[in-house]
This record gives sequence, C-alpha cells and structure tokens, in this order.
Amino acid sequence: MCRSPTAYLLLYSPDGCMAWCRYCTQSRSSRCSRRLLSRVTWPLVELEHVLAGLWRFRHVCLQCVLKPGFAYEALGVVRAVRRSGFGGTVSVAINPVGRGIVERLADHVDYIGVGLDACSPRVFSEMLKPYTWSVYLDFAKTCSRVLGEGMVSVHLIVGLGETPREYLQVLEWIYSSGCRAALFAYTPLPCLSYRGGRPGLRYYRWCQLARRLAEEGLDPAQYLDPDSLCIRREPPERVYPVAFLTSGCPHCTRPYYNESPRDTRPYNYPSVEPLADWRSEVEVLRGC
Repeated sequence: MCRSPTAYLLLYSPDGCMAWCRYCTQSRSSRCSRRLLSRVTWPLVELEHVLAGLWRFRHVCLQCVLKPGFAYEALGVVRAVRRSGFGGTVSVAINPVGRGIVERLADHVDYIGVGLDACSPRVFSEMLKPYTWSVYLDFAKTCSRVLGEGMVSVHLIVGLGETPREYLQVLEWIYSSGCRAALFAYTPLPCLSYRGGRPGLRYYRWCQLARRLAEEGLDPAQYLDPDSLCIRREPPERVYPVAFLTSGCPHCTRPYYNESPRDTRPYNYPSVEPLADWRSEVEVLRGC
C-alpha cells in the first residue's frame, strides 16, 4: 500500500469518549481497547514527535473525543501544527461547540468535520448519540457559515439501520446547507454494543453514487431507486469513477479504516488506480 498523504491524529483520553454511541470503539458503551478507533490501532505519541514528522504529509486530520476541555485541547493542537511550519491543509473533526470556538479554529484549519454519523433522527436516537439531532445540524450550518461553502464535511456511517430514503433525505439536507457528505461503512466488532452487520457492498455503492450525484448538484432520486437499490436513469459519465473513492477532505484516504487488507474490493478506494475496472462496480446497480 502507498503511504497515506494524510497524518491522522486522535485526541487521547485514558477513559475514551464520554459519549455512549453504540457503534464506536471509543464510547462508554464499548468494551474495546481505548487504542482502537474503528478497526485501527492508534499508538500513544507525544505531540512534539508528531510535529517533527509532518513534513512527510500533505494534510493533517485531527479527530476529537468528548472529554472535559476537548475544544481547547483541539485548538491547541491545530495551533501547534501551524506553528510547526506545516504548509499543507488541516482539518478537525469535532463535537458541537459554540461559534466562538469555530471562529478560533478557522484561524488554523481549512476544513471541519461534523460527526453526525446517523442518517436520521430515529437512528440518531437508537445509537445513543450525545446532544440532539438539531444541535448537530445547527452546528454544521454554523461551521459552513464561518468556513465557507464546501469546507465542512458531515460524516455519515452507512449501515446503522437507516433506510435508503432516510439516507437520501439527510444527503439533500447536507448539500442544501452548503456542506459535503463524507461516507463511512459501519465496522462491526465484538466489543461494540451495536450488533448490526457490515453494510452490503451493493448498498454502499448505491450510497456512494447518490453522494456523488448530490456533490455534482444533481438530484440522486432522479437517478437511483431507493426501493430496488438500482439505477433508474443513467447518471452522467463524469460521476465515475470518483464516486467510489474515499469521500471527505482532500487527500483523505482512510486506508483499511472500514475493512481488512485482505478485502479485494474495499468500501472506499483510496485512489483511481485500483479502479481501472470501475464499470464492474456499477454493474451491480444495473439491470435489476
């Protein structure tokens, strides 16, 4: 595997995250090691050592957990990244905070990620997310107003029990609010309290294609059938093959975040090179 262009950082807490999200390894509800986020192990490293090696990367992504003082700790980290002389782009995926914190973050970051994760208020409640659905939506709007259109990624985890119609509805809201969607596939682990399985690859490809259509300013419902999970009208050629790449901030690849290296067809392809035969990914959505 080629080296990732992104340095992924995670705020440390010996107790993990204070939230109870049923699908997350860092949550209070999980029995997972606090070194895990999804299926990836995160070693504990001093910030000074990280800063010294950032010259190898094009993007820095800081991910937060809910803990006392998390917003100010995140602010301190991204400020240190900039003061180190790092010249690439920086993003922070953070829990809802006030506009004042967002404005201070905007002095140091290019992008903000909003971990909505759930595709509907129903799923949000079932997954025991902190805050409320409306708080997350308001936070995403605030971030978009401060950073600008297209600079905020709303994270969605496919496979938490949402319906395809719920997925299309939240997608419409995200893009009408000036944000973008970043897709993840639910990764089941024995230590999690949520016992759902992995989303089917066909369903995930359908979700990826819907996201790309929305990104292009098109209405996914005009092209994709939420009942059959099939293509009802041929999309423009320009949506391929980028529809099947990792979505989110520029240079984000999230290698093996949702799948094993043994999987020959990952949920999110890190680059177009492995997608020379991208038409085979589309065929599963045709003729059904």
